[in-house]
Amino acid sequence: MKTKRILVAEDDKDSLGLIRAALKSANCEWLEVTTKGEARDTFLRKSKNISAVVTSFIEPETGNENEFSDQWLARQDAFRPTLRLVKRDIRTQQHPLFGIGFVTLEKPTKMYLFRRAVKALLVNNVIPQDWLHLQKLLFKNSFNWEKNKHISPYVFRGLDWAGWCLTTKFTRLTSEDCSKSTASKDRQRKREDAIIRNFKKYAQIGASEQMNFWHWLSLGQHYGLATRLMDWTYSPLVALHFATNDKELRNKDGVVWTVNYRDAHGKGRVNERLPPRLQELLEKQEGDLFTVDTLSKGIKKKKGFEDLAEFDGQIEGPFVLFFEPPSFDQRIVNQFAVFSVASSRDLAIDEWLETSRVKCRRIIVPSHLKAEIREKLDQCNISERTLFPGLDGICSWLNRHYGPSWRLIGRIPNPNECRKRQ
Repeated sequence: MKTKRILVAEDDKDSLGLIRAALKSANCEWLEVTTKGEARDTFLRKSKNISAVVTSFIEPETGNENEFSDQWLARQDAFRPTLRLVKRDIRTQQHPLFGIGFVTLEKPTKMYLFRRAVKALLVNNVIPQDWLHLQKLLFKNSFNWEKNKHISPYVFRGLDWAGWCLTTKFTRLTSEDCSKSTASKDRQRKREDAIIRNFKKYAQIGASEQMNFWHWLSLGQHYGLATRLMDWTYSPLVALHFATNDKELRNKDGVVWTVNYRDAHGKGRVNERLPPRLQELLEKQEGDLFTVDTLSKGIKKKKGFEDLAEFDGQIEGPFVLFFEPPSFDQRIVNQFAVFSVASSRDLAIDEWLETSRVKCRRIIVPSHLKAEIREKLDQCNISERTLFPGLDGICSWLNRHYGPSWRLIGRIPNPNECRKRQ
């Protein structure tokens, strides 16, 4: 396996001494640059070989958007985890020490803090070198010692661009009203209730009388309704499909999020993450994930939740739980679907993962590997045809299958290749 290579963009001699010693002790290689222009050119030329960035070049509010900085890095097609070094007198938004994508440390800092921050970045953000390395990362820690089987405790979510956050469709729908005021929260609550209430009213055709609230919520999520639920999957290959299926984003790094749902539920921990009522339901169910029937009806004299108002009424701090949706159709079965639901409609799951320190990772899917991954997924029978059974899935698959290769889109033809074809 290749040595981790870090791009160090720093012009302070004292900080450089600390960085060199820490990276040397961590067996990392590094590239040093001392100006923003040199850092920008180096990143653009060698991003494929860079595992992370350490920089003190923080862009001020009036800075040039094309100038190298942490904000410039966040906009690039190649996503790289970044450790920001800031002076104590600079007022900037602080990120948790063990953040997933960006970490902030104040200068001067201690050696052990810097080493822990770099280690956290490299552990939480991994970049595969090739297809085989990617498979190893996706199936890492999949053995269940209790059951003596390879049953992974992780769920997966693929995104076409690594710069996207884990936000629900409801959060994106109400992003213009994102203040934390009581009035704003009350408006969001009313809007969420109205969406679900009207969906139940207009989607009655073909519905079963036995459907409970969580059935309706899952059904709406499955068909694109703006809810606080989020789609995940048990299958890492299905997640890879959703990280590589958009042709328009083929030049951007994708990402596969992996989250340990057992750890998210507090299984095996001294301090449980879920409120007592939910924890009792999970124990009575004798499983690691919830079901819609358990959430709605309860189990073994333990009461469930009839609506989101009751679900939100629990006193405990923020949490996220995972549950298996009903098999409404073949799509949800083929996609090996899992849903997550947050304890509040405005909870950002990626921020919660940072602060709660649930076991999770971001596996970056480099843009230069997307074409190969896409073609090999097709060979593994992971495509629109199988994940979206029906005529629309078949048409999407055929259009991509017989369309131009991703390697040729936007590429200037080589005259020698043209002559060979003739």
